[in-house]
Amino acid sequence: MNKQANVLWWSELATSRIGVVFFGVFLLALLFFVANLADRASRDLVQEVQSLNEREIRNGFVAMSEIQRLNFLLFDARNYEGITLEHREDVQAAVDILFVRADHLKSVYPDPDVFKPSRGVIESLDEIVGLTDAYLTETDADYGAFLTQLIDASDRSRRSLHTYLTTLSRESEEITARQTDALLSKTRFLWVAVAALSLVGLVAISLLRREIVARRAREIAEENERFLAFFDPLTKLPNRVQLQNKLAQYLEGRTKTAVAIVDVDNFKSVNDTYGHAVGDDVLRYIAEILELPAKTLNGFAARLSGDEFAVVLPTDDFAKLSEYCRAVISRAARPHKVGNDTITTGVSIGLATTSQISTSRQVEMSWILRAADFSLYRAKAEGRSCYTFYDNDLAAQLEERNAMLEDLPSAITNGDLKLFLQPKVSLPDRAITGFEALVRWQRNGQLVSPVQFITLAEESGLIIDIDKHMLSEAAKTLADWNKLHGTNFGVSVNLSGTHFANMQVVELVRAAIEKSGITPSLLTLEITESVQLNDWALVQNILCAFRDLGVKISIDDFGAGYSSLAYLRAIAADELKIDRSLVSEIHESEEAAFVLDSVVDLAKNLNMDVIVEGIENEDQARRVFDLGVSKAQGYLFGAPVMAKDALRNATAYQTEKRTAVALR
Repeated sequence: MNKQANVLWWSELATSRIGVVFFGVFLLALLFFVANLADRASRDLVQEVQSLNEREIRNGFVAMSEIQRLNFLLFDARNYEGITLEHREDVQAAVDILFVRADHLKSVYPDPDVFKPSRGVIESLDEIVGLTDAYLTETDADYGAFLTQLIDASDRSRRSLHTYLTTLSRESEEITARQTDALLSKTRFLWVAVAALSLVGLVAISLLRREIVARRAREIAEENERFLAFFDPLTKLPNRVQLQNKLAQYLEGRTKTAVAIVDVDNFKSVNDTYGHAVGDDVLRYIAEILELPAKTLNGFAARLSGDEFAVVLPTDDFAKLSEYCRAVISRAARPHKVGNDTITTGVSIGLATTSQISTSRQVEMSWILRAADFSLYRAKAEGRSCYTFYDNDLAAQLEERNAMLEDLPSAITNGDLKLFLQPKVSLPDRAITGFEALVRWQRNGQLVSPVQFITLAEESGLIIDIDKHMLSEAAKTLADWNKLHGTNFGVSVNLSGTHFANMQVVELVRAAIEKSGITPSLLTLEITESVQLNDWALVQNILCAFRDLGVKISIDDFGAGYSSLAYLRAIAADELKIDRSLVSEIHESEEAAFVLDSVVDLAKNLNMDVIVEGIENEDQARRVFDLGVSKAQGYLFGAPVMAKDALRNATAYQTEKRTAVALR
């Protein structure tokens, strides 16, 4: 481990900018050091050659001096009739020195042809030495002839030596010049090579650094990829994949297991109010709350998506599971400090155990997760910040829910979704001004309320097909009826917020208008006020396209959801439908009347028509009329009925009104 750590440390150092600079400087210093050594060696070689030539020239001049001294001795001896012992010794000493010089030249020039002037010097010196040795060894030698020969030989030797020294000096200068030029050229080449090698080295180091950095980046990316394959990057909890892997192991081992699906209450409100950074911190906080107690029970927590988590515990003990849920809910409800903000949230929990699932079917991962998720749905429906166990009642409801989910696609294609209409009336004369299109499901001989299947359709994505079907059916039915009977009834059709994810809904509405032939101004598109629209810029583009088509926009169920003034201003609708929750207590509570009056004034100031829903008695009708509302809808004026019946009744009512007016 230490060796790997050291290698990692050195590799990180080498790939850092400091490491690259350090190794670059080290490389330059090393190259300069080598270049200096080579330069110094070249200069030393030149100096050595120069020193050798200078030494040989000095030796030549010494030899020249010895020859001059020998000539002096010979001429001095000629002045005498014979050679004296003193002369003999002096000549012998001079010749011995010349012998040494000749021997030295032979060692310097073993092959005289290499430097031809040395041949003449060597031969003349050998001649002098030979004559002297011959004379000194013969007792009856002719002294005069010896002197003449020796003088002639020394003269030849002097001339040869002069030629030798002249040539050697000239060639020494030429050699020195050539070697100096070669040295300069070599030096220039050396420094160019050093510069080139330095550049190549720096480039190589840079490329090496890039390669190491890229390799390290790839390793980090691969590590991140491996991490992201099994863990959530925000909370560091296992993700859905690892949850499924571990849960499969629990189930294969037939371990008694509980699965809890946890949802953060009102998390979108936290994001919208405080921002996504605070929302992320809340998710990390919830993850910690779930994970720590789960580990004490030898379980684990995972993040599924968004604000939804899962907890797997290897137990089906009701008491332990209840204690875990209560502890989590209690801690999640505590105020949580995030920066300067204090956030109070909560969690809802749905639990399912293998023991409970196995009573009705074989335990499968998909079923236990679905059961826990359905339990969560029930917990949220019961008021949030609570937990619900999957039991026999929920099992029956889940079975029915799944059966409805399987039947719903065929209900759309087979025409089992029926168009119902509920009238909208003018309060002063109770004249029917239009209808709201409502859907009912004819299933197994019974009518199913939309409360039972619309949420399911939205969760499954089938709401798109249902809305398309109902929009086309309502537009065609009203257009055909108006054309046939000369009426001018309008119709309101609900659109799910799911449609506002893209511009395709505009083509859906255009197609319905063109196919049915309905007058666009008689078609109103209702957007439920509780629907959360995420991309406001896209929503504005869609609404502008609707207005270009000539249809009207209505905000439905105002007061039942977020009741945001910003929502009203952003939608800029033609109509505001006030939810029955603001009307139910209007005849008993002045506060309720004040709220309703304020909403009506607000809508009028925004140039919206106002329709009050849920009018069930005359007291409510009279009270809202007194508040300035002229249009209403509710069971007082008519319950939702089959489209043909509603239109027939409305047409008959209009005919009766016209007849009564005519009779008067």
